[in-house]
Amino acid sequence: MCLVTRPEKKQPRRTLREEEPYYAPPRPVSNYHGGQAQPRSSATYVRRTVSTVPVERASYERSYRASQPRVSGSAARGVSRERDREGEREYYSRTSRTGSTVGSSHKHRFAMSSLRGIQQPELSKKLYKLIKTENHQVSAYETASRESQSVASQLSEWGETQDDAVSDISDKLGVLLAEIAEQEDLFAQHLEDSRGVLKQIRNTESSVQPTRNHKTKIQDEIQKLKYKEPTSPKLVTLEQELVRAEAQSLVAEAQLTNVTRQKFKEAYDLHTAAIIERAEKQIMLAQQARRLVNLLDDTPTVPGEERAPFENSEAAREVLNDAEAGLRNYSPSIEPIHSAAGRLGVNAMPGSIEQEAAQPRIMQQAEEIVQSPQQQETVGRGGQVPYYSTSETTYVAA
Repeated sequence: MCLVTRPEKKQPRRTLREEEPYYAPPRPVSNYHGGQAQPRSSATYVRRTVSTVPVERASYERSYRASQPRVSGSAARGVSRERDREGEREYYSRTSRTGSTVGSSHKHRFAMSSLRGIQQPELSKKLYKLIKTENHQVSAYETASRESQSVASQLSEWGETQDDAVSDISDKLGVLLAEIAEQEDLFAQHLEDSRGVLKQIRNTESSVQPTRNHKTKIQDEIQKLKYKEPTSPKLVTLEQELVRAEAQSLVAEAQLTNVTRQKFKEAYDLHTAAIIERAEKQIMLAQQARRLVNLLDDTPTVPGEERAPFENSEAAREVLNDAEAGLRNYSPSIEPIHSAAGRLGVNAMPGSIEQEAAQPRIMQQAEEIVQSPQQQETVGRGGQVPYYSTSETTYVAA
């Protein structure tokens, strides 16, 4: 017997009517406060649109669900748990591929150092960034030292076997590798010392920036006054103030040049000497480690054959003694860097020149710079800071 369902009558396709835009004044949140019973809107024009999906889709979905067999509660929970496990596996596989999990160390995090970088003067921003990057570099070397020491310790633990030769060699090799790792930590400390010297240049640059800003501000005021009141008596006062600001700028620029050159040489004297010391000590320790590894006999044996007893214990101990003596008697083979920093006196100026005696000459030099055509052209452009050559700053410092 064949059952045939009665064909349903085709009903017209109904869609939700798209509402027309309307204008309505804003109303209070509740009608209790006296608002009218009208739709909410803002004071601006709002175009409200709704989907034009047929209404029959909901009835289709309901009929489809009704035709599917019912699933028991335990089976449904099992399916749900399986889906959760699949979601977790997909999540961990995705994070392992991308390497970006929540709380990862390489992710950028907000810190107070970010605010300090924004507040740095324009003159010292580049050096501030370099010093901050060197801080990350120091941390990386410290981490490498800790990890290398951990590797050396694990090598010694692994070598504790029934094989006396492997046990003795691996234990002493772990000592040498730990000493090599210690050189990484010492190198990180020397880099931190070099970084501290660079900070002195950064601080000097930060102190020079207000002097430049003050001179630029006076030049802007002179330019505005010349445009509005060319005959104003205030111009004379501003020009005298510009001469004093120029003198202060000359002193500040000379100090910046002296500090930059001296501290630059000092910082990278420490930096390069640390690189040479680390390299030479690690080469010496690595050579002793190769002597130690060479004491292990790796001649293959047949099954049932016994190995000869380890007879190089004294030689292995002698390798450690030689390594210790080499570190104790180490002297760096570096070319010295000569510096004339001893002649630098107070306020980063030559010690042979007194500040009071040099003041008239500095003021005279400042007046010549202010009255020069190049300076007048600079003021006419709106107060851009001129560039001072090395000869000018050297003349003032001399």
